[in-house]
Amino acid sequence: MSNQNVRFSGDHSDLVQLLDWFRRDDVLRGRAQLQTPSLSDGQMGGLADVLMVACGAGGIGTVLVGSLRTWFTTRHSDLTLTVTLPNGTEILLDGKRVKQQETFASLQKTLDSLDTTR
Repeated sequence: MSNQNVRFSGDHSDLVQLLDWFRRDDVLRGRAQLQTPSLSDGQMGGLADVLMVACGAGGIGTVLVGSLRTWFTTRHSDLTLTVTLPNGTEILLDGKRVKQQETFASLQKTLDSLDTTR
């Protein structure tokens, strides 16, 4: 998955907390960054609404899914994130009703398939 990004979108505060979480992970540190939306003329700057994680070879997908799974289990409030994979596949992670085993297994399988299509 060289030179590909996984995109997370959701509430700004959730994305900031997820970025902080990824920065504490030895493998993911330096791979994640918030992106602010593009501005049109006359618009004021807004809050970042996207978190991008750079993926490359070497099993980063497994680390990303594991870290995300652990982060979700530490949340004490409702949250919703949309994960957009490099092939355009979107996976909705809903903290109110997330079926963690199935959802993260599906995310892992999709990331693994991207690794083999290169």
